[in-house]
Amino acid sequence: MTLIAIEDLTVRLESGVIVFNITTAQLSRKARLEVLLDDAYWPAFTTSMSRSRHVNWDYTGEGFIKELDFGRVWLRFNEADEGTKDDILAEWKEDAKKFLQEAMVSPTFLYRHSGFS
Repeated sequence: MTLIAIEDLTVRLESGVIVFNITTAQLSRKARLEVLLDDAYWPAFTTSMSRSRHVNWDYTGEGFIKELDFGRVWLRFNEADEGTKDDILAEWKEDAKKFLQEAMVSPTFLYRHSGFS
């Protein structure tokens, strides 16, 4: 395994695998978290449906970012059952490069006021 410096992320790398940990959530309603990367229509990773409003998922997921300069990380809470029409409670989008630069310095915590709509 090769460790990457923040400088290398912005200069050398154009694409790659992202590995992320999803730990906990406090939700207004039961939902599952979906992680979409780049311009994908389907989630790269989906948690199970929460059983309560306070969730301890403790998942590790992965996905592929095709173009770091143009890629996006998109998180959304979906309250619909899998296989049915989406019912999105909240979503958050960020440029992949900015998200990775911030996440390499410290864990990323998302709150309603941090861009979820």
